[in-house]
Amino acid sequence: MANLNRTGHPVTPQCQRIDPGFAGTQALMTRYWHGPFGRLTLTGTASGLLRAVFSGEQAAAQQPLPAPWYQPSTHVVVLLLGTDLQCQVWQALATIQPGERVSYAGLAQRIGRPKAIRAVASAVAANPLPIILPCHRIIRSDGRYGQYLGGTARKRQLLEAERL
Repeated sequence: MANLNRTGHPVTPQCQRIDPGFAGTQALMTRYWHGPFGRLTLTGTASGLLRAVFSGEQAAAQQPLPAPWYQPSTHVVVLLLGTDLQCQVWQALATIQPGERVSYAGLAQRIGRPKAIRAVASAVAANPLPIILPCHRIIRSDGRYGQYLGGTARKRQLLEAERL
């Protein structure tokens, strides 16, 4: 996956768990980001990103993450609103390196819940920030790609691009 900032360093999301009422206390803003495999509609506050949704085909050129979420440092703050298990899974997604593939069972082991494979799969499917929290790197135990928020074809493209 290509870098999301202008410094050329990979982004490391700094995940913060938030309370359900948090989003109502700060002004929400929407921006568009043209990434390496399509346009994402980003929603967040001045404090961090809350959600990203695929909303278009591949852009002609990748853009840096828009303000206010672009920082000169190498960190993007993401605000996670979910159950404890979902937040554990989403934070674990941020640690998976480009080119690395992890099964749902492997991810369940990483978070210390080896018997919660289905719950982990559900949390991956509910990932509010595809690309930024790279759920495309999670595959089935049999090696098949499985489903993806942005479609199976986009997941294949992302995984193949990370091999290069």
